[in-house]
Amino acid sequence: MISVCVVLCLGVAGAQGNAFERSLEATAQGRYGEALRWADSEGLDSASRAQARFWALSRAGLLDLALAEAELGLEEAPRDDWLLGQAVEVALILHDDRRAEQHLLTWEASGGAPDAELRARVASGVRSAERVRAGSRRAMGVSVGLLAACVACFAAWLRGPR
Repeated sequence: MISVCVVLCLGVAGAQGNAFERSLEATAQGRYGEALRWADSEGLDSASRAQARFWALSRAGLLDLALAEAELGLEEAPRDDWLLGQAVEVALILHDDRRAEQHLLTWEASGGAPDAELRARVASGVRSAERVRAGSRRAMGVSVGLLAACVACFAAWLRGPR
């Protein structure tokens, strides 16, 4: 009985590894559609599927889709250090500092250990985004003030001289 179970488990693991490896191989050769088909093969667990799909999409240059795929995979395997790291990196590339910070915090909370350089890049991106938002608010305030001054001048002009 045990030998049958071992044989069956090894067969599933072998098939799973085979589809995963074939997906990576197809990605390396630039055959992204084929890589995605292999990643979607029966028998792959959700984490392996998400990793293979992420790899194919990111290598194809579809970074927004790759990030979405990583996030889907993290719903199924929230402690997958590789997917968390890739999600942080791609979010930074896409200048989505909020998502990069969210994934970094999740990674740290799950016991992962992102390196200091990555933490610094995320913190720098978040600070930069905050400065941009603050600058936009100031610009909006100045614009509203100028508009109010223009309206007041126009109203005074309409009243004419007294």
